[in-house]
Amino acid sequence: SGCDVGMEVGAENSGQVASNITVRNNVVYRNNKAGLGFGGYDATRGRVAFCRFQNNTFFKNANTDEWQGEIIIQCAQTNEVRNNIIYVSEKGNGYGVRESPPEGNVSNTFDYNFYFFDGPSTNVLFSWESQVCAGFTQYQAAASPNESHSQYRNPAFVDATATNLDLSMSSAAIDSGDPAASNWTGVLDYRLRLRPINNRIDIGAYEYPYLERICTGRIWQATGQVVSAWSALPGARYQLLRADDLSTDPIAWQVAGNVVTAASEAFLYVESSNSIPRRFYRCRRLLP
Repeated sequence: SGCDVGMEVGAENSGQVASNITVRNNVVYRNNKAGLGFGGYDATRGRVAFCRFQNNTFFKNANTDEWQGEIIIQCAQTNEVRNNIIYVSEKGNGYGVRESPPEGNVSNTFDYNFYFFDGPSTNVLFSWESQVCAGFTQYQAAASPNESHSQYRNPAFVDATATNLDLSMSSAAIDSGDPAASNWTGVLDYRLRLRPINNRIDIGAYEYPYLERICTGRIWQATGQVVSAWSALPGARYQLLRADDLSTDPIAWQVAGNVVTAASEAFLYVESSNSIPRRFYRCRRLLP
Protein backbone atom coordinates (compact mmCIF):
# COMPACT_ATOMS: atom_id res chain seq x y z
CA SER A 1 0.00 0.00 0.00
CA GLY A 2 1.00 3.67 -0.33
CA CYS A 3 2.82 3.24 -3.66
CA ASP A 4 1.99 4.59 -7.12
CA VAL A 5 1.49 1.04 -8.48
CA GLY A 6 1.08 -1.92 -6.15
CA MET A 7 2.59 -4.54 -8.50
CA GLU A 8 3.98 -4.31 -12.00
CA VAL A 9 5.43 -6.75 -14.52
CA GLY A 10 7.01 -4.62 -17.23
CA ALA A 11 9.42 -4.71 -20.16
CA GLU A 12 10.96 -1.31 -20.84
CA ASN A 13 13.66 -2.30 -23.35
CA SER A 14 12.66 -2.40 -27.00
CA GLY A 15 12.44 -5.88 -28.46
CA GLN A 16 12.53 -7.63 -25.08
CA VAL A 17 9.79 -9.89 -23.68
CA ALA A 18 9.12 -10.58 -20.00
CA SER A 19 7.41 -13.97 -19.92
CA ASN A 20 6.25 -16.92 -17.85
CA ILE A 21 5.94 -15.05 -14.56
CA THR A 22 3.28 -16.06 -12.02
CA VAL A 23 1.91 -13.43 -9.63
CA ARG A 24 -0.33 -15.23 -7.17
CA ASN A 25 -1.92 -14.85 -3.69
CA ASN A 26 -1.08 -11.20 -3.05
CA VAL A 27 -3.08 -8.54 -1.21
CA VAL A 28 -2.69 -5.12 -2.84
CA TYR A 29 -4.55 -2.21 -1.27
CA ARG A 30 -4.81 1.58 -1.10
CA ASN A 31 -2.13 2.52 -3.60
CA ASN A 32 -2.32 5.74 -5.61
CA LYS A 33 -2.69 4.86 -9.28
CA ALA A 34 -3.08 1.12 -9.80
CA GLY A 35 -3.12 -2.24 -8.11
CA LEU A 36 -1.53 -4.10 -11.02
CA GLY A 37 0.10 -3.01 -14.25
CA PHE A 38 1.59 -5.32 -16.85
CA GLY A 39 3.20 -4.74 -20.24
CA GLY A 40 5.62 -2.40 -21.99
CA TYR A 41 4.47 1.17 -21.45
CA ASP A 42 4.28 2.09 -25.14
CA ALA A 43 4.61 0.54 -28.59
CA THR A 44 8.35 1.24 -28.81
CA ARG A 45 9.10 -0.77 -25.66
CA GLY A 46 9.09 -4.46 -24.87
CA ARG A 47 6.18 -6.80 -24.23
CA VAL A 48 4.87 -8.95 -21.40
CA ALA A 49 3.61 -12.37 -22.49
CA PHE A 50 2.49 -15.71 -21.07
CA CYS A 51 2.29 -14.42 -17.50
CA ARG A 52 -0.33 -15.46 -14.94
CA PHE A 53 -1.99 -13.16 -12.42
CA GLN A 54 -4.02 -15.45 -10.19
CA ASN A 55 -5.85 -15.30 -6.87
CA ASN A 56 -4.88 -11.79 -5.89
CA THR A 57 -7.01 -9.31 -3.94
CA PHE A 58 -6.94 -5.72 -5.21
CA PHE A 59 -8.65 -3.20 -2.92
CA LYS A 60 -9.12 0.50 -3.70
CA ASN A 61 -5.82 1.18 -5.44
CA ALA A 62 -6.86 3.76 -8.08
CA ASN A 63 -7.15 6.94 -6.03
CA THR A 64 -6.05 9.74 -8.37
CA ASP A 65 -7.29 11.14 -11.68
CA GLU A 66 -3.93 10.52 -13.34
CA TRP A 67 -3.38 7.28 -15.31
CA GLN A 68 -5.24 5.05 -12.92
CA GLY A 69 -7.14 1.76 -12.74
CA GLU A 70 -7.20 -1.27 -10.48
CA ILE A 71 -5.67 -3.29 -13.32
CA ILE A 72 -3.85 -1.59 -16.20
CA ILE A 73 -3.02 -3.51 -19.37
CA GLN A 74 -0.17 -1.99 -21.35
CA CYS A 75 1.57 -3.61 -24.31
CA ALA A 76 0.95 -7.21 -23.36
CA GLN A 77 -0.25 -10.34 -25.04
CA THR A 78 -1.38 -13.87 -24.13
CA ASN A 79 -1.44 -13.27 -20.38
CA GLU A 80 -3.98 -14.67 -17.91
CA VAL A 81 -5.86 -12.76 -15.19
CA ARG A 82 -7.94 -15.23 -13.21
CA ASN A 83 -9.51 -15.79 -9.77
CA ASN A 84 -8.86 -12.23 -8.58
CA ILE A 85 -10.98 -9.87 -6.48
CA ILE A 86 -10.98 -6.34 -7.88
CA TYR A 87 -12.64 -3.90 -5.47
CA VAL A 88 -12.63 -0.51 -7.19
CA SER A 89 -11.93 2.70 -5.32
CA GLU A 90 -14.61 5.41 -5.20
CA LYS A 91 -11.84 7.97 -5.74
CA GLY A 92 -10.12 8.72 -9.04
CA ASN A 93 -11.83 7.86 -12.34
CA GLY A 94 -13.23 4.51 -11.17
CA TYR A 95 -11.55 2.15 -13.65
CA GLY A 96 -11.64 -1.56 -12.85
CA VAL A 97 -9.68 -2.64 -15.94
CA ARG A 98 -7.98 -0.11 -18.21
CA GLU A 99 -6.00 -0.40 -21.43
CA SER A 100 -3.06 1.98 -21.84
CA PRO A 101 -2.55 2.11 -24.79
CA PRO A 102 -5.72 0.43 -26.17
CA GLU A 103 -3.88 -1.31 -29.00
CA GLY A 104 -1.54 -2.96 -26.49
CA ASN A 105 -4.14 -5.44 -25.24
CA VAL A 106 -3.64 -8.53 -27.43
CA SER A 107 -5.11 -11.98 -26.70
CA ASN A 108 -5.13 -11.60 -22.94
CA THR A 109 -7.49 -13.86 -20.98
CA PHE A 110 -9.62 -12.67 -18.05
CA ASP A 111 -12.05 -14.95 -16.18
CA TYR A 112 -13.37 -16.08 -12.78
CA ASN A 113 -12.82 -12.62 -11.30
CA PHE A 114 -14.99 -10.72 -8.79
CA TYR A 115 -15.54 -6.99 -9.32
CA PHE A 116 -17.19 -4.57 -6.91
CA PHE A 117 -17.59 -0.87 -6.16
CA ASP A 118 -19.20 0.88 -3.19
CA GLY A 119 -21.29 3.21 -5.38
CA PRO A 120 -23.63 2.66 -8.34
CA SER A 121 -22.39 -0.21 -10.48
CA THR A 122 -22.54 1.86 -13.69
CA ASN A 123 -19.98 4.27 -12.18
CA VAL A 124 -17.29 1.62 -12.60
CA LEU A 125 -15.47 2.03 -15.91
CA PHE A 126 -13.70 -0.58 -18.02
CA SER A 127 -11.87 -0.30 -21.31
CA TRP A 128 -11.51 -3.25 -23.66
CA GLU A 129 -10.27 -3.17 -27.25
CA SER A 130 -10.63 0.62 -27.37
CA GLN A 131 -14.21 0.56 -26.05
CA VAL A 132 -14.98 2.32 -22.76
CA CYS A 133 -17.75 0.53 -20.84
CA ALA A 134 -19.89 1.98 -18.08
CA GLY A 135 -20.49 -0.85 -15.65
CA PHE A 136 -19.63 -4.54 -15.54
CA THR A 137 -22.52 -5.69 -17.74
CA GLN A 138 -21.31 -3.62 -20.71
CA TYR A 139 -17.74 -4.68 -20.08
CA GLN A 140 -18.57 -8.40 -19.87
CA ALA A 141 -20.38 -8.17 -23.23
CA ALA A 142 -17.53 -6.22 -24.86
CA ALA A 143 -14.84 -8.58 -23.54
CA SER A 144 -16.70 -11.82 -24.40
CA PRO A 145 -15.72 -14.65 -24.32
CA ASN A 146 -13.47 -13.24 -21.61
CA GLU A 147 -14.99 -12.80 -18.14
CA SER A 148 -17.80 -15.27 -18.93
CA HIS A 149 -17.56 -16.74 -15.40
CA SER A 150 -16.70 -13.49 -13.65
CA GLN A 151 -19.16 -11.64 -11.45
CA TYR A 152 -19.97 -8.17 -10.26
CA ARG A 153 -20.57 -8.98 -6.60
CA ASN A 154 -19.63 -7.86 -3.12
CA PRO A 155 -16.90 -10.26 -1.94
CA ALA A 156 -18.11 -9.83 1.67
CA PHE A 157 -14.78 -9.23 3.40
CA VAL A 158 -14.59 -9.65 7.16
CA ASP A 159 -14.19 -5.87 7.61
CA ALA A 160 -13.48 -3.79 4.51
CA THR A 161 -13.48 -0.54 6.52
CA ALA A 162 -10.55 -1.81 8.60
CA THR A 163 -8.95 -3.41 5.49
CA ASN A 164 -9.45 -6.91 6.87
CA LEU A 165 -9.81 -8.57 3.47
CA ASP A 166 -10.25 -12.16 4.63
CA LEU A 167 -13.45 -13.73 3.29
CA SER A 168 -16.37 -13.87 5.70
CA MET A 169 -18.48 -17.00 6.03
CA SER A 170 -21.16 -15.50 3.73
CA SER A 171 -18.77 -14.62 0.89
CA ALA A 172 -19.81 -15.81 -2.55
CA ALA A 173 -16.11 -15.96 -3.44
CA ILE A 174 -15.78 -19.19 -1.41
CA ASP A 175 -15.51 -22.22 -3.72
CA SER A 176 -16.16 -20.02 -6.79
CA GLY A 177 -12.77 -20.01 -8.48
CA ASP A 178 -11.78 -21.72 -11.70
CA PRO A 179 -12.33 -25.48 -11.18
CA ALA A 180 -9.10 -26.15 -13.07
CA ALA A 181 -7.17 -24.39 -10.30
CA SER A 182 -8.06 -27.21 -7.93
CA ASN A 183 -5.37 -29.23 -9.71
CA TRP A 184 -2.64 -26.94 -8.35
CA THR A 185 -0.40 -28.68 -5.84
CA GLY A 186 1.59 -27.10 -3.02
CA VAL A 187 -0.08 -23.70 -3.42
CA LEU A 188 -0.48 -21.56 -0.28
CA ASP A 189 -2.77 -18.61 0.20
CA TYR A 190 -1.72 -15.22 1.57
CA ARG A 191 -1.82 -16.57 5.14
CA LEU A 192 0.19 -19.67 4.12
CA ARG A 193 -2.81 -21.99 4.22
CA LEU A 194 -2.77 -24.83 1.72
CA ARG A 195 -5.33 -24.26 -1.00
CA PRO A 196 -7.83 -25.32 -2.05
CA ILE A 197 -9.25 -26.45 1.30
CA ASN A 198 -12.48 -27.69 -0.25
CA ASN A 199 -12.89 -29.28 -3.69
CA ARG A 200 -12.76 -25.87 -5.41
CA ILE A 201 -10.49 -22.90 -4.87
CA ASP A 202 -11.79 -19.59 -3.50
CA ILE A 203 -11.46 -16.33 -5.42
CA GLY A 204 -8.93 -13.82 -4.12
CA ALA A 205 -5.78 -14.11 -2.02
CA TYR A 206 -7.39 -15.78 1.00
CA GLU A 207 -8.77 -19.30 1.24
CA TYR A 208 -11.70 -19.35 3.65
CA PRO A 209 -10.30 -20.72 6.96
CA TYR A 210 -12.44 -23.73 7.76
CA LEU A 211 -12.00 -24.96 11.30
CA GLU A 212 -12.92 -28.52 12.05
CA ARG A 213 -14.43 -30.72 14.70
CA ILE A 214 -14.40 -34.48 14.32
CA CYS A 215 -17.81 -36.19 14.33
CA THR A 216 -18.81 -39.62 15.58
CA GLY A 217 -20.33 -42.22 13.31
CA ARG A 218 -20.50 -45.83 12.26
CA ILE A 219 -19.66 -47.67 9.03
CA TRP A 220 -21.03 -50.85 7.52
CA GLN A 221 -21.01 -52.69 4.23
CA ALA A 222 -24.06 -53.29 2.08
CA THR A 223 -24.16 -55.06 -1.29
CA GLY A 224 -21.34 -53.49 -3.27
CA GLN A 225 -21.35 -50.38 -1.07
CA VAL A 226 -19.75 -48.82 1.98
CA VAL A 227 -22.27 -46.85 4.03
CA SER A 228 -21.37 -44.48 6.84
CA ALA A 229 -23.73 -42.61 9.18
CA TRP A 230 -22.50 -39.53 11.05
CA SER A 231 -23.90 -37.50 13.92
CA ALA A 232 -24.82 -33.99 12.84
CA LEU A 233 -26.27 -30.67 13.88
CA PRO A 234 -29.09 -29.62 11.53
CA GLY A 235 -27.95 -26.73 9.35
CA ALA A 236 -24.25 -27.30 10.01
CA ARG A 237 -21.82 -28.23 7.23
CA TYR A 238 -19.79 -31.43 7.09
CA GLN A 239 -17.13 -32.97 4.92
CA LEU A 240 -16.01 -36.60 4.71
CA LEU A 241 -12.37 -37.59 4.28
CA ARG A 242 -10.91 -41.00 3.52
CA ALA A 243 -7.51 -42.68 3.49
CA ASP A 244 -6.26 -46.10 2.42
CA ASP A 245 -3.34 -46.20 4.86
CA LEU A 246 -2.91 -44.80 8.39
CA SER A 247 0.79 -45.67 8.63
CA THR A 248 2.05 -42.69 6.63
CA ASP A 249 3.14 -39.44 8.27
CA PRO A 250 1.26 -37.32 7.57
CA ILE A 251 -1.78 -39.45 6.76
CA ALA A 252 -2.88 -38.87 3.16
CA TRP A 253 -6.49 -37.90 3.83
CA GLN A 254 -8.48 -37.15 0.68
CA VAL A 255 -11.82 -35.40 0.30
CA ALA A 256 -14.46 -38.09 -0.28
CA GLY A 257 -17.34 -35.85 -1.30
CA ASN A 258 -18.74 -32.35 -1.49
CA VAL A 259 -19.59 -30.36 1.62
CA VAL A 260 -22.95 -31.51 3.01
CA THR A 261 -25.39 -29.31 4.91
CA ALA A 262 -27.11 -31.59 7.40
CA ALA A 263 -30.90 -31.66 7.25
CA SER A 264 -31.29 -33.71 10.45
CA GLU A 265 -29.26 -35.06 13.36
CA ALA A 266 -27.47 -37.56 11.13
CA PHE A 267 -26.47 -37.93 7.50
CA LEU A 268 -25.33 -40.81 5.34
CA TYR A 269 -22.48 -41.18 2.89
CA VAL A 270 -22.47 -44.05 0.41
CA GLU A 271 -19.81 -45.12 -2.06
CA SER A 272 -18.98 -48.21 -4.05
CA SER A 273 -16.92 -50.85 -2.24
CA ASN A 274 -15.75 -52.56 -5.43
CA SER A 275 -12.01 -53.37 -5.32
CA ILE A 276 -11.52 -51.66 -1.95
CA PRO A 277 -9.75 -54.07 0.43
CA ARG A 278 -9.59 -51.54 3.27
CA ARG A 279 -10.41 -47.87 3.77
CA PHE A 280 -10.51 -45.43 6.67
CA TYR A 281 -12.96 -42.54 7.07
CA ARG A 282 -13.27 -39.42 9.16
CA CYS A 283 -15.94 -36.73 9.12
CA ARG A 284 -15.39 -33.14 10.13
CA ARG A 285 -17.79 -30.35 10.91
CA LEU A 286 -16.84 -27.10 9.23
CA LEU A 287 -17.02 -23.99 11.37
CA PRO A 288 -18.06 -21.34 12.16
